[in-house]
Amino acid sequence: MAKLDLSSTTLAALIVGGALMGMVHPGLAQELKVAAPPKEHHHPHHHKNHSRAPTAGAPSAGLPEEAYLDSTPESIQDYIDNCTENVSPICGEEIVGSLFGTRNVSIPCCYQLLNIGMECHTAVVNVFAGLPDVKQGAPIIRANSHKVFNAASKKLGRTANLRPRPLLSADP
Repeated sequence: MAKLDLSSTTLAALIVGGALMGMVHPGLAQELKVAAPPKEHHHPHHHKNHSRAPTAGAPSAGLPEEAYLDSTPESIQDYIDNCTENVSPICGEEIVGSLFGTRNVSIPCCYQLLNIGMECHTAVVNVFAGLPDVKQGAPIIRANSHKVFNAASKKLGRTANLRPRPLLSADP
């Protein structure tokens, strides 16, 4: 099984304050045994400057992760970029690691997780779980995602300052 590298930004991706591929840190990726993409790997959710992935059946250029992320609908990419913008890279790493059961989510990161909300968390997890190097563990990752969110809520006594986030628009 390969290892995930979410070091370009939030969950910093999952991943996380940015986006999905920024979430997994190279060291964590090695621990999870997911192949880390080369350092020139671009932020996965800034596709406005990238061409879309080829249609099904056509050979894809670049890394399988890039092809998969490029095939994700732009509305989902934009939603994830927007809803994870306030998740720090450190918290993205903690959250992603917790999906594999290798990390605990700290109290400050519990606040960040609860502030993005279950809808955002689920969207990120669903895209993350579809990555080629992670796909085999998708059922466990998805099951753990609910446990992680509920544990964060319990840890904070459900007192986090939650605020609704717009689906596709930026905060005012």
